[in-house]
Amino acid sequence: MGLMTRLALTALLLFLAACGGGGKSAADWQLPAELEGGWKLAVAPPSKESFDLVARLAPRNSRMSGYENGERRVSILALELTNGSVAFEEVQKWRAQPGRIAFHHNAWLVAVESAGMSAPDLSRLATQIEKSMPR
Repeated sequence: MGLMTRLALTALLLFLAACGGGGKSAADWQLPAELEGGWKLAVAPPSKESFDLVARLAPRNSRMSGYENGERRVSILALELTNGSVAFEEVQKWRAQPGRIAFHHNAWLVAVESAGMSAPDLSRLATQIEKSMPR
């Protein structure tokens, strides 16, 4: 094997290793046990809207849970859709409502909801969740 072929194969292997990230796959990803500010993972009953969204989108994977911080609670619905374009499209369709925000990360659509929280507070939690997600 010539030098150029070896260099090309080495470059390809490095590229594939970088793309793989060596981290968890999307199917293995779980919501973090804790978030900054004393938020701890807790069981939260899914809303009717969550069930409706899951039924309509038929995700490959889903995570439904929530976080508690004293008396405050927030619900999380994370759905892995077929690809990032579908997740982006669903975020574009998302109806803005007080106490509810959504974002997409790769093929994941994530909804963060708490009736008593402001959009900036929900956004801070969403940012922490997104940082935990596979690249």
